[in-house]
Amino acid sequence: MIAHPVYGGVGWLGVVNPGPRTQAAVRELLDAAYRLARARHERRAGVGGG
Repeated sequence: MIAHPVYGGVGWLGVVNPGPRTQAAVRELLDAAYRLARARHERRAGVGGG
């Protein structure tokens, strides 16, 4: 996995050869990205009382 050559500055990455060797790492990164995006959305929408 490498930072995306154009969008790496905003946190994008590229998986050059997805497969069994990268599956766990990609899943962890996707899960973390989802949690961050959801938390950001909830903050902006005022969801969750916080």
